[in-house]
Amino acid sequence: MLFPALPAHAAATTDTAPSLEVPETLTELIEDQKDSLTLLEDKDAGSFLSRVVDVFLQGAAKPTAILGKTLAVLVLASLVRAFAGGGGELQLTTQIDAMVTVVTFFLVCEPLLLLLSRLEDAIWQCRNFLMTFVPAFSALLIGSGQPAGGAVFGGFFLTGSVLAAELICTILLPLVRIFLALNITSGVAGEIDLSGFCGMVLRIAKKLLAGCAALFSLIMGLQTFSAAAADNLARKAGKMLIGSSVPIVGHAVSDAMTSVYASLGIIKSTAGIAGLCAVGALFLPILMECITYYLLLQCACAAAKLTGNGRCAATFAGFSGCVELYSAIIIFFAVLIIVSTAMMLGISG
Repeated sequence: MLFPALPAHAAATTDTAPSLEVPETLTELIEDQKDSLTLLEDKDAGSFLSRVVDVFLQGAAKPTAILGKTLAVLVLASLVRAFAGGGGELQLTTQIDAMVTVVTFFLVCEPLLLLLSRLEDAIWQCRNFLMTFVPAFSALLIGSGQPAGGAVFGGFFLTGSVLAAELICTILLPLVRIFLALNITSGVAGEIDLSGFCGMVLRIAKKLLAGCAALFSLIMGLQTFSAAAADNLARKAGKMLIGSSVPIVGHAVSDAMTSVYASLGIIKSTAGIAGLCAVGALFLPILMECITYYLLLQCACAAAKLTGNGRCAATFAGFSGCVELYSAIIIFFAVLIIVSTAMMLGISG
């Protein structure tokens, strides 16, 4: 079905010089993402790493301040416990543990909820970006001689990515807030220990996210390479028909069509890399902040154990599990986009 369209398209390209420009919609979209792309605008590896370090240090300022306050609270509680004595020592120690747990909860919980809100906003922004970027990029794929690939990218990939964003923001993230509340229960109420249950939920959630990402990538890969085979066959058949059926100038037209497709392929690659950079710049700062908070919470958990604050250590361990889940969600959603777009850029066009 694709064979007749290709000779006609090739003949049209010989009559009028093709405009090898990125579509206006895609150009405006990249301009809208200019603020996000500032992180990745340097071509020099040293400058890029310097920018990454700057972003990491900026994101680490608030977690470091929280860690300092938390360590001060833990040390103060340890000193009070050390000087406590008499018959009321056990009761006083229990009260100190409860107070330390509440104070550290208020120190850490609000920043983690703000980080979760930022993650939700980033996913919504990425969803809106994809709803504009994918149709424009699909048009580039079709224009560069990959109509089947453009159909796969604009159909299965766009539907799957938008559906994943909707499910994450409307179902998974509210459940993460509940998971956050369950994680601190062990520290606030000593009689109830849900740490084992929360750990099991965390492992299951991460495995489910990894499995869904692998399944999506597998299906996308199979469809992409099948579409690439069909596109290559149609393109070769069209070139053969032009070279054999058009008298005198048939081979020249065929060579011109190859040059046009090569030029459009360069534009396609540039637009695809720009889209990947926009997505990476959107999620990379949040992922780096998640790593910073994870290290903070691990240090705070170790400090709580050293100072004898068992309840507080359980609370920090629960918070750490929540940050792990944040990171898993970021990696899951980013992998869907980056792997699928990279496969589209990798197929011959």
